[in-house]
Amino acid sequence: MKKFLYFILLLLCTANISFADDIDLNKFVEEYGQEVQNTIKSNLNYNGTENAVTAVNYVINNDGSVTDIKLEKASGTDFDKAVIEAVQKSAPFKPFPKDVNLVNIKMTSGFQHRVQKSLSARMSHNAN
Repeated sequence: MKKFLYFILLLLCTANISFADDIDLNKFVEEYGQEVQNTIKSNLNYNGTENAVTAVNYVINNDGSVTDIKLEKASGTDFDKAVIEAVQKSAPFKPFPKDVNLVNIKMTSGFQHRVQKSLSARMSHNAN
């Protein structure tokens, strides 16, 4: 009976080690995703006159290539097309490091375009 209990304890320790590796993988995906998002933003050119929110899904393969670009949430404006073009223009992204054992990362990125309204003020001064 004692041998059986030791075997179970060994499995639990192995599972914890496995979870620790997942935390590093999650950190990589989070940092890589932020870098991808920043690259896409830098390639996004849109000067529309109305507010718009768009979300796009895409897959980044381990070589940095991008496939399966699709709108998740459309704004109904030309902003949708501009976001897709920015993803295409940004690819290929940096390849995954050799020690990261991932085939691809499925990403969803949201983008918002806000129109800044300019305010004008008129000042009058009455001197008596």
